[in-house]
Amino acid sequence: MPKRHWSAYVKARPKRRGKMNRTEAAYAERLTALQLAGKVMAWYYEGLTFRLTTGHPSRPAVRYTPDFFVVLPDGQTEIHETKGYETRDGSKNLKLLADRFPFRCLLVKRAKREPEGWTWEEF
Repeated sequence: MPKRHWSAYVKARPKRRGKMNRTEAAYAERLTALQLAGKVMAWYYEGLTFRLTTGHPSRPAVRYTPDFFVVLPDGQTEIHETKGYETRDGSKNLKLLADRFPFRCLLVKRAKREPEGWTWEEF
């Protein structure tokens, strides 16, 4: 009988809405510092939810809540999604959002070797 992976025995804990993980909290500190420096006018954690696809009888509608909605001093808006590690489909919804809505979308990853501690990938 083949052995099952340990994850088959563990029940996944869903992320509670409105509660930041460590990566999101660290990035929120960075956004606050940028706001105090005048480079960001405002930022909102899980401030918007987008409907990316319409519902279908066999499939429900896909909704997506990005981590941060950022307003720049010139009035432009950006969507920032933070990731602490690389996932197979971590940026799939962000790519869909970038294709369908007029926002600049950034995937922000932790990078300890970078001078600022973060890397950005734009969609």
